[in-house]
Amino acid sequence: MPLTNKRIAFVEHYLSCWNASEAARRAGYKQAHSQGPRLLENVDVQAYVKARLAESAMCADEVLSRLTEIGRSETRDSLKALELMGKHHKLFTERHEVDATHTVSDDVLDAIGGALKRGYDEESKKSGGGDIGSD
Repeated sequence: MPLTNKRIAFVEHYLSCWNASEAARRAGYKQAHSQGPRLLENVDVQAYVKARLAESAMCADEVLSRLTEIGRSETRDSLKALELMGKHHKLFTERHEVDATHTVSDDVLDAIGGALKRGYDEESKKSGGGDIGSD
């Protein structure tokens, strides 16, 4: 179903302020506080918002191209652009130290051992007995 002019106005205002109630007020809805959020639940409005965002969104190649231009320039933004390009190309590796030393109580070890033994005993019964690795 095509959107009304009022709903199109709502979407355009929403894309400029990202506030459903404010967008509804600007589009001329009388009960903007309740109608704005409700309009965002409308499938046709959602589709129009998505389509409008797709029209204005940069593709990944365009983002990389623009960052490259900025990185090659002599501006204060060039260092940040170079950092973002370096991260994209995985030129920087972050290393994190992890201390994986844990103490396990005897009760926990006994419980694990018992569960493993029960599992082994059940498998032995199914297969007719035998030792592990006696294939």
